[in-house]
Amino acid sequence: MHLTAELDIRTLLFLVTLVGLLMALTMAVFARRFPHYPGAGWVAAADACIALGAYLIAMRGEFPDWLTTLPASALTLLGLLLNYEGLRRLLQERNAWFWSPHWLLLLLLPGSWYYTYVDPSVHGRVVVFSGVGCLAALLTTYMVLVPQRAADAPNLRPVAWVFAGFALMLLLRVFHTQDPRQVDDFMYAGALNAAVLASYIVFLILKDVGLLQACVRQLIADVERQARTDPLTRLMNRRAVMEQGERAFHRAVSGQAPMAAIMVDLDHFKRVNDEHGHQTGDAVLQGVARILQGSVRPGDLCARFGGEEFLLVLPETALAEAEQLAERLRLKVEQSSPEHCGGIACTASFGVAALADETRLEELISRADQAMYEAKHAGRNRVEVSQVDMRSSSSAASGSAGAAAAQRLGAE
Repeated sequence: MHLTAELDIRTLLFLVTLVGLLMALTMAVFARRFPHYPGAGWVAAADACIALGAYLIAMRGEFPDWLTTLPASALTLLGLLLNYEGLRRLLQERNAWFWSPHWLLLLLLPGSWYYTYVDPSVHGRVVVFSGVGCLAALLTTYMVLVPQRAADAPNLRPVAWVFAGFALMLLLRVFHTQDPRQVDDFMYAGALNAAVLASYIVFLILKDVGLLQACVRQLIADVERQARTDPLTRLMNRRAVMEQGERAFHRAVSGQAPMAAIMVDLDHFKRVNDEHGHQTGDAVLQGVARILQGSVRPGDLCARFGGEEFLLVLPETALAEAEQLAERLRLKVEQSSPEHCGGIACTASFGVAALADETRLEELISRADQAMYEAKHAGRNRVEVSQVDMRSSSSAASGSAGAAAAQRLGAE
């Protein structure tokens, strides 16, 4: 019976070693392939430490006792601490030493040393390690779940619950070890000890799979965001604004709601590049992009449409509102301090169009684009409204005047 128990415990320890090394290799490859996730390398080191600690414990009786007791426990706890550090770096958390579990080594080392050399006791060593490991796992859970994570950090909440479950297993081990009937030999320490070792295997697999899954999701989201974002101005790119704008356009048509588009083109931008260089030109584009993005409402779409052109798609916006917004933006660009636009003064021409009888968003944008070129031909640094909208406004005004005249004649 003891031989079976010994084989089970030793086998589980070797399995922890094997799984730990495999997960360490997996995380190391991931960290090398994606260096912008620096925490993955720390998690790889954590898995390696846990694997080495389990191996040393498994070799108890084969290796010297001084190597398979205190160093083995310290390596295993170090693995938990490195996991904390890896997750902290992945979440881009500031280093909060008060809540950091690194100081737990100061609890483990004296306690393990005492129960190894002063008052030798497997019970004591198990209680000390399990209690300290439980605290480390709980602090890691807190670090992932409670503070506000960075917007571009992966969602590691499922990994936090893995640490919480592992902490619970270690806590049960602390209370179970208080039973005086427990044998004083780690290799014969009973079913719960075997369950805790099995939980190490589950812990290593689940936490790393959860971490990889979260990072891959974040990578996919980053790729999608980059595919829809202009890298220079951080505005939406042409593809993104056309996709989202088309949906807004169909909502406006089906709901018979107003909608407008504003096309913006920087004046004499080629001259800026030729005379001041492309870096200055890039700074001008970034400055104007900040002005445009900072002036629109939530729900409005602001994009770099191409070159020095910008597009604003404005749901729930009538022609008069769009024209007023364009004039405000024109003044902001004209009056912006040179420091905000690459060190030079700049102006822009604006074309405005409102939804009429178009069936596609491209038709509305085309009218705004034509109005913008009319502003260019009229002298630049001005706002022009699409001629279709001007005729509609004139017709509406003429119709109102005719109706009023008819009313006056009828009254006479």
